[in-house]
Amino acid sequence: PQLPVPLFLLGVLVLALGSLVNFLEGVDGLMTDVATFPSIPRSIWFAIVTLSSVGYGDTSPQTVVGKCLIAIFMVAGSLYMAMPITILGNAFVDVWDSRNQVFAIIKAK
Repeated sequence: PQLPVPLFLLGVLVLALGSLVNFLEGVDGLMTDVATFPSIPRSIWFAIVTLSSVGYGDTSPQTVVGKCLIAIFMVAGSLYMAMPITILGNAFVDVWDSRNQVFAIIKAK
């Protein structure tokens, strides 16, 4: 029940990063004449790869502003990935703590 919120947050982060990258470095980009990210789907693919810490290296921003933006989103991606791990860790601790109760029920039978 706790995972829909992080998935929604991931969707918002992907759309925000994809839109910003396309706005800065797309076909009619603000900062560059060369279209590093010629379409929104390519920008969103780059956002997914960046936020998931995979980083294929097939494309990268060319401007200083784009590189700074991506650096911020790399850190945000690492922090985002840490969030579900804590949720799963807490669930594991709850199950581990209740194992004594399960053993007591089994022994009582």
